[in-house]
Amino acid sequence: MIRKFKLIKEYPDCGVKLGDIITFLTEDDEILEIVKENCDYFFTLTECKKYTEFWEEIIFSSKNSRGEEFKIGDKVTSRNNLWSDNCIIDSFVSICVANVKQGSAKSNYIINNLTKYPEIIHTTEDGLPIHKGLHPKIWYVNKSFSIGINQKDTLVDIDVEHYKYFSTEIATNEYIRLNKKQYSLQDIKSAIQTSYWQWTIDKENDLVLIDLKKLCK
Repeated sequence: MIRKFKLIKEYPDCGVKLGDIITFLTEDDEILEIVKENCDYFFTLTECKKYTEFWEEIIFSSKNSRGEEFKIGDKVTSRNNLWSDNCIIDSFVSICVANVKQGSAKSNYIINNLTKYPEIIHTTEDGLPIHKGLHPKIWYVNKSFSIGINQKDTLVDIDVEHYKYFSTEIATNEYIRLNKKQYSLQDIKSAIQTSYWQWTIDKENDLVLIDLKKLCK
């Protein structure tokens, strides 16, 4: 694993300037020679890790004990509690600790206690995100308006070409009510005759019924 360190306090008589960065290609790369004009100096990885008043480690990514890699900007959640999906890694305090930002608040968390927030694979018609690996109870409707239910913790095989997905039974039934062609022409005529449209002159009513006939076919 590549390790990088930035000089944050000047070494006396070594020719390395504030802000200079040195790189160790592996954990075994214990000695690194910095060659500058009129200056040859040897640093060790152990030295950089020990003297934190001089060296600040630059960490771009880290792995937990499960082999899951984290990078700055990754959305994360706690292994014990499901946070909202706006928690991101802002920086790394060390190879084992990440600074996590949620809104304006920041807190440090041990890498082993974090996991990546699951990828959103679909959003239901009523706005519920469905995350990869997390399987809530959802309802789905095919083009014939038949209803199916996917139980919680059952794998969701998303097929947006043939199905609409919903997070509640109420939202599912409302979609069917608004979109399924299920009323006869007589139902529509009766509804018009008993509604506030009664005062409309016959000619306008005829135009309304012509359009409704198309919907009822």
